Amino acid sequence: MDIDGIELCDAMFLYNVLNQATVYSCFSDPSYLLLLDVRSRNNYDIGHIITAKYVHRDENDETLIPYDAELETKHYCIVYDNNSKDLSMTNPAVRCAQKLWDNGSKFPVKVLNGGYELFSAIYPFLRTQKVIYMPRELDAMPIYPIEIIPQFLYVGKRKQAMTRHIQVELKIEAHINASSDNEDRDWSLRMDVLNLSDVTDSVEGDILSHLESVCKFIEKHEQQNHRILVYSENGISRSITLALAYLMYRDHVTLKDAYNYVKQCHHYIRPNRHFIFQLSSWENNLHGQSITDISDPYF
Repeated sequence: MDIDGIELCDAMFLYNVLNQATVYSCFSDPSYLLLLDVRSRNNYDIGHIITAKYVHRDENDETLIPYDAELETKHYCIVYDNNSKDLSMTNPAVRCAQKLWDNGSKFPVKVLNGGYELFSAIYPFLRTQKVIYMPRELDAMPIYPIEIIPQFLYVGKRKQAMTRHIQVELKIEAHINASSDNEDRDWSLRMDVLNLSDVTDSVEGDILSHLESVCKFIEKHEQQNHRILVYSENGISRSITLALAYLMYRDHVTLKDAYNYVKQCHHYIRPNRHFIFQLSSWENNLHGQSITDISDPYF
């Protein structure tokens, strides 16, 4: 059932919303996200998704919009309950979302499909009991790699690949190192590593000649149900290029379709322009022709 102004979103969508970052976490922007928990106060106190606000109720057990919601400024308004899986008005999250939309939400309000139960089962490390955050804490919020294929393919920064708890919590079992630094990790985990540190993020960088071996490497781990992290220095160019190449290979899609999908996952992708030309050649290899018009300024 469709409801005007209300949409279901999946757990991966919320995970990626929580992990967008430039220099600082997007939580530093007060207009970025309003995340609301409509479960009971007891459940909220036991544990909730990071930065989520408890939604109070009136004497008729109807949800109340937080006084500081500032709906007209928020880019994302997301509501969750225990385990809603549809947009039925019997679900408290949907009724709350309707109220947010009716009261001026700038963008469609999202309801988390599967609610807290599913999200916390997939991402238990994003649960907390913390209620109040100082601005400095929001700036320093830990940021995880962006998820491209659910519970399998992640892209991120070298710093994230070098952080042990991220590998453990995401259950990463393989790395593709597309950074220019071949530094050894200072912790030991069983990790299958494909090293592309010789590929420079410049007009001289040759990534095309590596794409077939990269796709075979990722495909092998997908068949083995191993999670893989593709990383580069800043997680926006070389790693993104490799993720795009794999989606084109795996799903038989065009460069434009793969790019649009990855852009929905990771808002700050900036593949080197020279890599876009090489991806166009990769598209020609896969489809027998170059389909995507890469003169589009959005690339």
